[in-house]
Amino acid sequence: MAVGELILAASDEARQLNIVLLDEPSDKMLKMNKSVRKEKEVSERSIKDEVVINVPPGKRVRIVMTSEPKNPRKG
Repeated sequence: MAVGELILAASDEARQLNIVLLDEPSDKMLKMNKSVRKEKEVSERSIKDEVVINVPPGKRVRIVMTSEPKNPRKG
């Protein structure tokens, strides 16, 4: 089941796509002012899982987030 989808336009230049998994923000972080929060967000929320993908010129990027279907428990 698709949870979210994002399509990025093609470019004439080669690019890099960086994908970093993040934790949910804490209540403390949500109360900070926006400029401070932006800096801390990357350092505190990142769970150090990063994927770097080289995107050649003329290629679009399609990112789809899916979830595994939950199997009902059997008797």
